[in-house]
Amino acid sequence: MNVDASRSLIESALAFGKATVAFSGGKDSSLVLHLVREIDPSIQAVFTDTGIESTSTLEVVRQTPNCETIHPNMNYWQIIRKHGWPGQKDKARSHGNACCRILKETPAHHWYHYNAIDVVFTGLTMAESHQRAIGTDYRGPFYYAKTWGCYMCHPIWDWRANEVLDYLRANNIAYNSSYDRGALRVGCTACTAYKGWHERMLHDDPQMYLRVLRVMKHQEMRGGEPCGGW
Repeated sequence: MNVDASRSLIESALAFGKATVAFSGGKDSSLVLHLVREIDPSIQAVFTDTGIESTSTLEVVRQTPNCETIHPNMNYWQIIRKHGWPGQKDKARSHGNACCRILKETPAHHWYHYNAIDVVFTGLTMAESHQRAIGTDYRGPFYYAKTWGCYMCHPIWDWRANEVLDYLRANNIAYNSSYDRGALRVGCTACTAYKGWHERMLHDDPQMYLRVLRVMKHQEMRGGEPCGGW
């Protein structure tokens, strides 16, 4: 963890044009938003509401000033009907899950383009996954993303999860209350694209866990075919 290095990276990135912070309502993006606004308080944040966010995440977004909420054209359950359940992202066959692309990437890409965004700050860290560690190590924390048509900046790319929470708490920075209840991650509450999702979903959102199991059971009874009336 190096706060000065993160701030220096942010200052350098801001020189490249109009910027925004991709805000998820999680601890990492909360820290990045705070660090960016220390330097430029006018920076707007953007949050993509997938429709299956936790109430604590939506509360964080509601309390975050100058944060625009955008919405995808399909909901999660429609995507599951059409494309199936998202698989673990560390498996090559599951790279590019349809739900991530449709619920998050596509609406964000359109918003960046419509608002002529040059730089996007994110809360991505190498600690989140092996794939992200490899990608960030290869490209670095600041690079031009051709597919997005803008620069991507990851100011806390080398921070550990405990360092993020320690900094937020020590500096009285608001963050998602889910972490204080034992959550290790926040985001799409019905996501099945990570190892141990059964246990985490049952712990974090028992009602959603039961709904996911019910839908899976209906699919199984129909021979794997998606079930209508979800």
